[in-house]
Amino acid sequence: MCITKTTAQNVIGLYKCFVEGTKVSVYPSTQTVTASDNVTFQCLVTTDRDETSSLQIYWMRDGRWLVMTDLCTHRCLITTFDGRNSSLLITDVTMADSGQYTCRAISSVDVADSSASLLVKGIYAFLSLLTCMI
Repeated sequence: MCITKTTAQNVIGLYKCFVEGTKVSVYPSTQTVTASDNVTFQCLVTTDRDETSSLQIYWMRDGRWLVMTDLCTHRCLITTFDGRNSSLLITDVTMADSGQYTCRAISSVDVADSSASLLVKGIYAFLSLLTCMI
């Protein structure tokens, strides 16, 4: 939304209005963890001041929404603070949790995405490596 205001009367001219747009300013980080670890992805979104009330942040894995799906079941916790800062916590990860996680910010004007990969290594691979070292 763009509104120009002036106190002068009979002001004639050409006005330009700039909208900041929605951007992900703190990106989720790619992570490699071991099965049974906990993982947190962070996302901070900025948008035009007039669009903050319409801003919504969602999380996806491999292009599928995490909310209301069986992709995360009871082990996922999505929190959003101040309508701009969101985190995704996955507890007790398994190898099936590996994939690309995307933070998607949607305002009434536009959409912004940022993605990171999660690679979960099985505990058996770690034990095999440990056995070879002995």
